[in-house]
Amino acid sequence: MIFSEAFDRLEQLGRSTVALVPGLAVALLLFGLGLLIARGVRAAVRRAAALRDASPGSAAVLGRIAGGVTILVAFLVAASVAFPSVSAADLFNLLGIGGVAIGFAFRDVLQNLLAGILILLTRPFVIGDQIRAGSYEGTVEDV
Repeated sequence: MIFSEAFDRLEQLGRSTVALVPGLAVALLLFGLGLLIARGVRAAVRRAAALRDASPGSAAVLGRIAGGVTILVAFLVAASVAFPSVSAADLFNLLGIGGVAIGFAFRDVLQNLLAGILILLTRPFVIGDQIRAGSYEGTVEDV
C-alpha cells in the first residue's frame, strides 16, 4: 500500500515533467533567438553611436546595455512560455524588487558605473588634460 502511493506519485511527477518538455523546448528556442537578436541590437547600437561621432568606448558601453536589455526581455519571454502559470506581471514585479535590492547592495559600484558612462557620453576630458580635484592631480591617459 505504501509503495503503491509512492509509485503513483512518481508516475504523476513523470507525467507532469513530460508535459513541460514541449514548453521548455520552445522556450529554449525563443531564448536562443533572443540571444541572436541581442547580438544584432548590440552591433546596430554600436554602429549608430559611431555614426554620431561617439567614442569607441561609449559605443561599446551603449551596445552592451542594449544587448543586456534585449537578453533580459528574451529571458522573460522564454520563462513565461516555459512556465505558463507564471505571468509577465509576476516576472516584472520580481525584476523590480530584485532591482531595488541590487541597487541598495551595490550603490557605490552602480554610482561609479553611471559616472563612467556619463564621462564617456559627455567627453569632458581629452587625452593629455591635466586634472586637479582637491589634493589629487593627474593627467588623462585614456578614457
